[in-house]
Amino acid sequence: MRNISSNNFIICLGDDVRYRFAQELMPEGHLIDTNSLKISKSYVFIYSKEENVITDEKRILVYTSKIQEGRVLEFPLSGIDLKSSFEEHEKIRIGKAVIFADFPYKKENLRYLIEKICTSAENADIDLVLYNEKRRAGYTDIEKSDRIISEAYEEFGVFGIDICQYFAGSDKSDIFTVVPDNLRYIKNRYLKELKGANYRLEKRFDIHYKTFLERTYEHYFSFNNPAEFSRYLKLFEFGSLPIDTDDVIGSFADDFREMYLGKDSDILNEITEFYLDYISEILSFSLSEESIMIQKYAIALFEKMFAERQKISSGKTELEYKEILNKNNVITEFTQKIDDYFHRQLPNLIHSIADMKIKAVQKMIDEKR
Repeated sequence: MRNISSNNFIICLGDDVRYRFAQELMPEGHLIDTNSLKISKSYVFIYSKEENVITDEKRILVYTSKIQEGRVLEFPLSGIDLKSSFEEHEKIRIGKAVIFADFPYKKENLRYLIEKICTSAENADIDLVLYNEKRRAGYTDIEKSDRIISEAYEEFGVFGIDICQYFAGSDKSDIFTVVPDNLRYIKNRYLKELKGANYRLEKRFDIHYKTFLERTYEHYFSFNNPAEFSRYLKLFEFGSLPIDTDDVIGSFADDFREMYLGKDSDILNEITEFYLDYISEILSFSLSEESIMIQKYAIALFEKMFAERQKISSGKTELEYKEILNKNNVITEFTQKIDDYFHRQLPNLIHSIADMKIKAVQKMIDEKR
């Protein structure tokens, strides 16, 4: 058994109802006494076209065609110490741990078992199988039985494990399937990261954005930084305009975009970093694409704000130009739009996209659970 390849080994634990499942895997004519007190050895099921049952000192080896090719299932003795069981298989990568639970699913026992397995076999896929073959006395009320099953899904779903129902003769393929790449670990990690991302977005976004404004808007467009503010005011100088332009505001917008939202500009990089702070842990595999996306959206938002504008000509001389600016209040209105972009439009954009991404990942995980 030391040559079992990774992900092929499945260990079956939990209530004694698991031996009913094991019986369905036995070759014809071979029976398991489902009274666990009479079972003194572990059962190990190995795929083979030629079926046979061999008993050695420690276990009963069952060669059967009723499991998937390449799979090996072990049913350890009831009451066996889990730590000892997993240490015994330390050289075998456990692909999956299947926990069988008999109706009405004793919650305290199951929670303890699941927590132990999650700790002992942290690299394994884990399934909880709710055995649901028949109703016992006292649970004949279908509505009450359905409620118990529903509560089990809710109670144990928080562990990020897969849960399914099983009754004698039903399809076993899901139980034999081992999800690659440790999906349980990935799910749990993403659930934790999603919780953190949601908290930051809903509880900390406004505070973080104030810091972002200090590094961007306050730094480049405030009297508090005379050098940068003077650079901003140069946008409005007559000599900065195309000769005899008929679209002064359009020229301001083009120059502003090139200066402050151009490729590798500090502000565009700040926007990117601020956005990535909210989604980097849940979308770590696509940060380059996310960076390009948020930059395109930020620039498109700016362009949209100036798409519909009053076209105003610059005049022939600087004197005419200044008179036109004063008459139409051009600089004030342009600056107000820049203020609106940074204080209202941009945070709304970043928040909505981050929220959409978080919900998309949440939906993907929910569909896999």
